[in-house]
Parts: sequence; C-alpha cells; structure tokens
Amino acid sequence: MGRRWGKTTFAVHELAEAALEKGGVYWWVGPDYESVDKGWWILMSALPEELIRKQRGGKPKVIEFENGSRIYFRTASNPNSLRGEGLSGLVMDEAAQIGSEAWDYVLKPSLVDHKGWALFIGTPYGRQSWFNELYRHGLSEDEEWSDWESFHAPSTENPFLDKNEINQMKKQLSDDVFRQEFEAEFLEDAGGVFRKISECVMGDYEPPEFGKKCVMGVDLAKHEDYTVISVLNHSGHLVYWDRFNQIDYTFQKARIISAARRYDAQVLIDATGVGDPIFDDLRHMIRVLPYRFTNKSKQELIMNLSLGMDKRVITFPHETQLITELEKFGYQISKHGNIIYAGTAGFHDDCVISLALAFWQLQHRWSIKHKGSEVAGIIY
Repeated sequence: MGRRWGKTTFAVHELAEAALEKGGVYWWVGPDYESVDKGWWILMSALPEELIRKQRGGKPKVIEFENGSRIYFRTASNPNSLRGEGLSGLVMDEAAQIGSEAWDYVLKPSLVDHKGWALFIGTPYGRQSWFNELYRHGLSEDEEWSDWESFHAPSTENPFLDKNEINQMKKQLSDDVFRQEFEAEFLEDAGGVFRKISECVMGDYEPPEFGKKCVMGVDLAKHEDYTVISVLNHSGHLVYWDRFNQIDYTFQKARIISAARRYDAQVLIDATGVGDPIFDDLRHMIRVLPYRFTNKSKQELIMNLSLGMDKRVITFPHETQLITELEKFGYQISKHGNIIYAGTAGFHDDCVISLALAFWQLQHRWSIKHKGSEVAGIIY
C-alpha cells in the first residue's frame, strides 16, 4: 500500500481481533522502535480497558487480554532476539525494511506449532527485494502458493486523503519516489534518489580553459565528514574534484581559494552553521555565494541534481567515492509526510552535496545575476 493508507491501523485491528476471538500469542514486528511504538499506541487507544488484564510498556511491549491471549510488540533490529515461543499469528510492519533472514530463519519457524498466519504490510522497496518476492507469491496461480494472497492499493485510491495534498507531493517528488511511495509500485532502482549514474560517468578531469568561467560547489566538513570541492565547466562536466578532512580551516580556505581562482569559478558554499564565518572570510577574496540549508532548500537542491542526471546534462570522471555516495544516497518520509534526503547509514553525502551545489549554479545562472533576492536558500 502507498503512504497514509491506514495499513498500520488495519493490521493492528487484525491482531486484536484474532487475539480476542481465538486466543494465543501474537507478535507485531517492526524494523525499529518507531514502528513498534506506533502500532502499540494505535492498539492502546482503540481497546476498551475492560478487555485488558495487564500491560507492560517496556522492551518488548506486551498486552495480555482477559482471555489469556497476548500481543507482543518487538523490533527486528536483532533477528536472533526474536527466537522464542510458538506464535498463532504475527504482523511484519514495513516488511521491506526488515531482512529476509528474520522471516526465513526465526519468525516463519515460530508459526509451525500452531499453524499460525502472517501478515506483511509496507511500502514497496525494489523489484529485487524479498518483500516483492512474497508479493509475487500471492499473485501466483501455482498450487504451491495457494495459501498466499496479495493486495495492492495506491494512496491515490484512498477516499480519505485530500487529493490536493497528493498532487502537491507529486509536484515535490521525483517520478520514481512518487511511484514507489504513493503509487506503491515495485521499481528497479528503489530507495535511491539518483538514476543513470553509470551513464553520467565519462571523460577525465580537465585543466582550466582560458576565458571559460566555471561554477564550483563546496560542502564543508562537519565532525567526521569531509570538505569536498566540485568544479563544473559550462557544459556540465566535472573538471576538478577535491576531497579532504581533518585539516585546519585556514588550509581549507586556501584550497578553496586556489581552486576558485584557477578555474575562474563562482563558488556556492554550504553556509549553514560552521560554514557561515568561512563564507564571510571567503567573500572578500573570491566570488562566493552562501547556500542556507533547510529541509525544503535541500530537497530542491537534490531534486535539481537528480533531474540533471536523468537527462544526462551532467557528467563526471570515474571517481569511486563520488559514485558510491550517489548510489547510497536515499530518502525517508517522516511521520509528518516530509521527505528527508541523506546518505544511507554508514555513508557520507559530502560529495553529493558539493556536486549538487555546483550544478545548482549551472542550472540557475539567470538568478545569480539578481542581487538582493533569495532563491531556494541562496542569499546575496
């Protein structure tokens, strides 16, 4: 199902109905504590107190009914911790985000004793995911999968959602993100923001061309991150790239100034937080503009780069770190419906941001000429 369809509420009611009518032990399994807490509170807010014998809000959370049946709410962050008693039924929330080993090696065997059932709910995540494999079981007409059934419901078919809100999300998101999150489609390049990465890889770094101005994006290091410098020429090719960390800001500024002067480049720099005083220093020495990051301005910056790569109007040499970050760059949708872009856990996103800042200038050269205005976080 697509976002905001009510699949969590539906699944919680399925668990409660089974526990109250048939008895037994049931589990709600989510990828993280946020999912677990959401299911717990939906159930607690719907149940009359007289049906509950006792409850425990620890880890795991558990409700015991007057008929002796129990529902546990558990996270799958450590699949081995899920080993235990036999189950009469279970729900796997956001199943695509839970590894297949949790189902294959731990949860599926727990249903054998009582011939228990399982309900898998979630938003699609790629055609190669195990969740899609389960979904195909339910669509199959083979006798082997006769006890499986699958359901599909895009957000656009939910009569309780404001169609204007859905249309606004469609305008804000890339086509792939909207199709996956709201149309509930299984896509090839799921979860990723950038497609056709390999098609954008070509050429080498190039020396400056006399009389040809360039644009430059700089993402400054924060904590354990890296400072990254990306320079694009007028045709959108990455001609210069530098990545470094753990050096004094004085030396960082010197490297930024050197690259900007060498390529006669106007610089767009992340001036959020620690970047603000650095921007103040640089603006007296080179042509530099600040980019103020908010969730909205970051979304616009990333979508601009994503569309540029889709159309292959930006190219870059085979730089392993840059390619890895582009491949691992993803998004999450918050409980308030906001898109949050970031590198996958364990990966940096400095290369992506630096390249996006450079490409933003290339695509918005008309706006750079107008002083005293603010465009998507650029103030000048």
